[in-house]
Amino acid sequence: MTNDTQLIKRFDTSRLVTVSSVGRGKLGWMSRYTTFKFCLDPTVEQHHVLARHAGASRFAFNQCLQIVKTALTHRKTGPSVDVPWTGFDLINTFNAWKKTESAGRVFAVGTEGTIDTVVTGLAWRDEVCQQVFEEAAVDLGKGLKAWSDSRSGKRKGKRIGFPRFKKKTGAVPSFRLRNKHPKDKPPAIRIGDSQRPRSITLPGIGQIGVHDDTRRLRCMLTKNRAKILFATITQHAGRWWVSLNVEAAELHPAHQHPPRPDSDPGDWVGADRGLSAFLVAARPDGTEVDRITDAPKALTTGKRQQRAGEIVVAQEERITQPPRRRRQARAAPSPRRQRATAFPTPGIQRARQDPRPARHREPERDRDARQPPPGPRYLRRRMGRIRPHVEVQASMAQR
Repeated sequence: MTNDTQLIKRFDTSRLVTVSSVGRGKLGWMSRYTTFKFCLDPTVEQHHVLARHAGASRFAFNQCLQIVKTALTHRKTGPSVDVPWTGFDLINTFNAWKKTESAGRVFAVGTEGTIDTVVTGLAWRDEVCQQVFEEAAVDLGKGLKAWSDSRSGKRKGKRIGFPRFKKKTGAVPSFRLRNKHPKDKPPAIRIGDSQRPRSITLPGIGQIGVHDDTRRLRCMLTKNRAKILFATITQHAGRWWVSLNVEAAELHPAHQHPPRPDSDPGDWVGADRGLSAFLVAARPDGTEVDRITDAPKALTTGKRQQRAGEIVVAQEERITQPPRRRRQARAAPSPRRQRATAFPTPGIQRARQDPRPARHREPERDRDARQPPPGPRYLRRRMGRIRPHVEVQASMAQR
């Protein structure tokens, strides 16, 4: 009996999917999906390249959505207009659009004064990986399908809205790349190339450093126990992160749930806390056992009471504090400003002095001599202020 036969008998064959493993051409049994997330350490140039790919993904998503909305508008007057709805149709539509005049054009002026229009298409499309456009179109296709299924009642849970345009300031910069490569060539997404263990190679971008340890994933790839499907690159809190979706072999029997006796009619279930439902329980084959849509009453009531208490406390603090004290608190300078005023920096002290060298400075006596003498109006005002004091002193002397 071979090892492959023992492996089939040990695990449930209905859950196994046979795929060709990466590397030596052997067949591996992949039965689960997992994710590895690493923090990237790009250089300055690679940071700009990642931002360019994220912007290209956002642009492709918005352009595909604009094409869909335009087709839906024209379909009201012409029922024969085709609307690209699936990811495959959106990819073909975008690939055809990026080479047209509406995507880009230039005007060429000849020596005789003639002006010709030269169609360039999307001029910067060669600066990014083409998979970014395709994955953005696929994401829009999934969003349109979710909206149509939710509207028709096929999709359970909260109602899904129609996809919206992504804003540069509000949307999270992200894009996705597939591990697409020919059979006789190495994978497009690789870990630890060029004797650099903490690195990842992405198609169209190159090798990027990684802060985290990649030993576990490298061991799985070396032993043909895992295969990278695609990579999702996201920017969060000023850092770039990569999430690798991996199709891996079954866990070691020591890390699996123990088999249940035949007398026990129950079975293991997996619990998932999602966004559309509070909790979903399902069997290993995907059969849904239970779905809890609403949160427990104790949790809902507790959140409501906590929110009401926060509002009451905020109102009491605002009422007990007099308006004058609030104005003084707002007008009072911050501690940082107070320290800056009490201890001015040397630069500020030098700025208050005359910046010219000592030999070019004008003496004070020469500067005072060049000033015009005070006029009679100034003298009268000055003497008017001094005269009462003189009269008071004279009267006191007479007494």
